[in-house]
Amino acid sequence: AAWYPDKPTTEDRSYITGFMNALARFYPCPWCAKDFRHNIEEKPV
Repeated sequence: AAWYPDKPTTEDRSYITGFMNALARFYPCPWCAKDFRHNIEEKPV
């Protein structure tokens, strides 16, 4: 991401993890959301 730091703090990681999980939960396409959730489980932030 353009503004995500190269060396994120614990707080940065917490915020982006929450953001990604919320995005996966509320993604408008249910199939895409399921795939997205699978992807972030496979490669966590």
